[in-house]
Amino acid sequence: MKSKRNLFNAAVCLISAAVKTGKTWYAERLMCAVASGTPFFGRQTKQGKVLYLNFDNTARTVEERAMTIANKLGLDEVATDNIIIMAPQQSYASIGDVVEAVTYMYS
Repeated sequence: MKSKRNLFNAAVCLISAAVKTGKTWYAERLMCAVASGTPFFGRQTKQGKVLYLNFDNTARTVEERAMTIANKLGLDEVATDNIIIMAPQQSYASIGDVVEAVTYMYS
C-alpha cells in the first residue's frame, strides 16, 4: 500500500549522502518534477517554483542536465519559468542574491 504522506513537505530541502551516490541527479530530477508538476518516482507533485542551489556544478551544467532529464522523461521541456538555478561558487553569488531569489519565488 502506498503512503499518502508527502515525500517532502517543506519549503526547504537538504539532500545529503556519501560522495558519488547520485545526490545531484536525484535533486535535479526532483527539481524537474516540481517545476513541471510531473510525478517524482511514482509520487505526485504539485507544480511550483524551485530555487536550486548547487555548489559543485555551474548553472549551465545544471540546465543541460535538466534538459537531459526532461528528454528521458518524455517532457517537451522543463518549466524553466519555475526554476531559478544558482551555483554560488561559480558565479560568486552572495547571500543577498539567494535572499533576493527566495523573495522573488514567494512573491
